[in-house]
Amino acid sequence: MLGLHDYIQIAGAFVGALGFALVFRLRKGLLPAAAIGGMLEWTIYLISYNLIGGTAVFWPSMIASLFCSLYSEVMARKMKAPSTIFLVPGLIPLIPGKNLYYVMSYAVQNDWKQMQYNAAQLVQFALGIVAGAAVIWVLVDFIRRIKNWEQS
Repeated sequence: MLGLHDYIQIAGAFVGALGFALVFRLRKGLLPAAAIGGMLEWTIYLISYNLIGGTAVFWPSMIASLFCSLYSEVMARKMKAPSTIFLVPGLIPLIPGKNLYYVMSYAVQNDWKQMQYNAAQLVQFALGIVAGAAVIWVLVDFIRRIKNWEQS
């Protein structure tokens, strides 16, 4: 299902997430969890992209973002740290830099058809990332409110 190219991407996602975790100066004990989160999130994206097929990137990016947000919440509880420490480096591999580059490149070249295609892909990626994270945030907030309501 996954080829050599995919495994190279997964290794790159690990290194990229680790690099951003280092830039954000995470404690040494949190670095592996943050890097593994980015690697797992990109793996989930590749698998869901291959299963869904086509050129649609909204659903695979939403599924990967759902996983990353859930992973961040779980690791935050387990390691007693804020969830954003794991969320931001985890989502870094999902940022659609290639599409953003091509939107700008085709705009400069006046190739409006290719620019529109890449802009649509870029918007789908961004909406998928936001939708996945928002679903988990809402569920976590809802669960917290229920627990607080039961305790009072």
